[in-house]
Amino acid sequence: MIIPYEITDWIVNFPVAGELSVIHCLAGLTSSFVLTLILARIYKKIHSKKDDCHTIMQSMIFISVILAGAMMVIGNNLAIAFGLVGAVSIIRFRTAVSSFLDMSFIFVSIVVGMASGLGFYFLAFVITMFVGLLMLVLNHFKFGMSPPSVREYEITLFVKDSEMTQDEIYELVESNGIAVKFLEYKSMNKKKKFKFTLFINNKAQLGGFEKAICDKLKKIKYQMSIAVK
Repeated sequence: MIIPYEITDWIVNFPVAGELSVIHCLAGLTSSFVLTLILARIYKKIHSKKDDCHTIMQSMIFISVILAGAMMVIGNNLAIAFGLVGAVSIIRFRTAVSSFLDMSFIFVSIVVGMASGLGFYFLAFVITMFVGLLMLVLNHFKFGMSPPSVREYEITLFVKDSEMTQDEIYELVESNGIAVKFLEYKSMNKKKKFKFTLFINNKAQLGGFEKAICDKLKKIKYQMSIAVK
């Protein structure tokens, strides 16, 4: 069944609000969704080691699309703008943004939503591409980041048939100028388990610690694993 052109044209250009038609409404909402989806993927790439970043990603998209719709509602009507501000002020946002970088992504999503809602699609596209590329470049070159001065190593040590205590481990570590934090101690089946974190400035200290452990326990069966935190 072929729909007559007049009906199709009437549906597409049906005035949703004032001069705002269906096609313009869908274009604005779709533009804000697609462009913010790109920003959300960039956020995911930058925070690849972060498991729980879906909240910020979804919030970016929702905020952008909702704000695009809000800009369409406002249009050039100052009274509606003040009414919208009053309505939003009732809502209390108690969730604090933990990172300024997260705040930047939220803010650019707001700008993209505003531009899309006002029909500035090309401007919204340029802002998305420019800001997204800028964030990727700065993250790639670790701009402003200083290399960590201290590395954390998690040590798990199993010692068989030994009278070794936590104090002896502590003294052994401190003798190499290393800070230590004990996490776990267990004694079971003639075997002792020591689990602790070492705060090491350079690999030479780690090598010194391994040598000290080897010298201390050379006559005792032991098993040690080292993991970087």
